[in-house]
Formats: sequence, C-alpha cells, structure tokens
Amino acid sequence: MAPSGDDFAGVRPYQAGDAQKLIAWRLAARSDDLSVKQFEAAGGGDLMLDFDALPSSLGLEHRLSRLTRWSSTPTHPGCAMACACPAR
Repeated sequence: MAPSGDDFAGVRPYQAGDAQKLIAWRLAARSDDLSVKQFEAAGGGDLMLDFDALPSSLGLEHRLSRLTRWSSTPTHPGCAMACACPAR
C-alpha cells in the first residue's frame, strides 16, 4: 500500500513490512521506537489492494498476511476498499 495522496495525516507505530521510505527518521532519532508517516488522499479516493502487485519473493503466506493487515487498517470515511486476488 503506497501513499495515495500528498497530504500528511500523521504517524503510527512501525509494523514489519512497512516501506523504509515511510519511516519518520527524525522522530526515530529522538525516540527508541520507529514510526511510519501516513498520508491521506485528497477527496478520500478508493483503495485497491492488489495481490499480484506485491513482490513474489515475499511468498504466498507473507503476501496474504500483508493484504490482511492492510485491509484491517482503518481508512478514511467514504473511502471504498477492494482487493484483487488471483483465482487459484
């Protein structure tokens, strides 16, 4: 899940699998914990979680775990979420 907008929305605790480019490094330098920057889309656009867009090197279970975590992350009101999974 990549930031879909340029509007900074805050930070949340780091979770395994979060992109390094989203880590709030200045905040990390002042604390013992890592935090991740969050961004919100202007207008609260829809969110598509795509299984095939994740690196295949992660393996099946890791990719499914990541999609599950993302789908359970609260979204903004009015933001629709869909998930594209392979038909196997």
